[in-house]
Amino acid sequence: SGAACVVVRDTGTYAEQVAVRNFNTNGYRLKIMPDPAFSAAAPVLRPPAASTAAFVLAADSVTVQGFRIEPQAALAYGIYSSSASLSVSDVDVNDAAGDIFGAGLRLGGFDGAVSGSTVVVNGALASGIFLDGASSTAVRDVNVSNTGGGRALVLERSSYSYISGSRFSGSGFNGMYYGPDYLSALRLKWSVSNTIENCSIENTAAHGVGASLESSDDNTITGSTVSAASLVVNISNSSGNAVTGSSLYGGDEMLGIYLQGGSWNRVEGSTVTCSMSGVCLEGGSAVIIEGGAHAAVRNSYLRAGYSAAAVISSPDTLLESNHMAAGSGAVDGVVRFSGGNNTLIASNTITGLQGIGIN
Repeated sequence: SGAACVVVRDTGTYAEQVAVRNFNTNGYRLKIMPDPAFSAAAPVLRPPAASTAAFVLAADSVTVQGFRIEPQAALAYGIYSSSASLSVSDVDVNDAAGDIFGAGLRLGGFDGAVSGSTVVVNGALASGIFLDGASSTAVRDVNVSNTGGGRALVLERSSYSYISGSRFSGSGFNGMYYGPDYLSALRLKWSVSNTIENCSIENTAAHGVGASLESSDDNTITGSTVSAASLVVNISNSSGNAVTGSSLYGGDEMLGIYLQGGSWNRVEGSTVTCSMSGVCLEGGSAVIIEGGAHAAVRNSYLRAGYSAAAVISSPDTLLESNHMAAGSGAVDGVVRFSGGNNTLIASNTITGLQGIGIN
């Protein structure tokens, strides 16, 4: 008949799993929270062995606020929900020991929200936040880290979600500079029409990948910073995606943006360079466009040691109003072409150290 609250009136540690099932909220909200009088410290959940999660939420319109989750036994998730209108706020998932093998937060359903929370996981198989079949989910003002060789944020089969004002740090490395399973800090797979705005995304591994969009269409990364030593942004077999107003930084041998397959992907108003200082050695390419169609790179600064841009078997490519620069490794040209028809190069500034601008 109205909103309800479950209030924890102490700051103790609870060795239990909290489950909300078979509860009809009738359009109202159930809020699980600590007593505001105990704001100096949060109640702690340490689920016992064989638990699914600290919170298993199988009812709509549930809010979880102000808890700390500290696993001390193996479990799949910190919070697990596939229900609609979930809200997670001011929650701290601290899994420094690597007990979580699924995700710190796993959300499905429609119209969810995560805010003001910190998630730390420590495992190659774990993700910090996993949006699995989620739709119209908002993630803002969160700090997510995976220190154990895995991903920070994953969206699979998810759509129309908005991620903003957050930091995502991964540490995955699959044994190659880049390959079929990128273990990127951010991964979108089979996901459409999502937006990542004003975020910091980094991969701290020696040959890590920053963001990877795979078989995913009409997504946008905007106003964000992405950094990784090897491959900064991968967009493969995907169409209609955009990287706009963003700063992408890699190592001296980096590949900045790899557009492989797909069509109508674009990079606009962005900086893609091998380091924040812009000092590049002989290797690396800022942008490679391979096997796709109708790709566009506009109004951007592209700098790498070997080439600023390479277009390989990609028809109808547009390079317009960019500053493209390459270092001493640009023996084959600052801008390189190999196959593909109807490429338009217009109003660019092209500079290099080897005397070959376009090849």
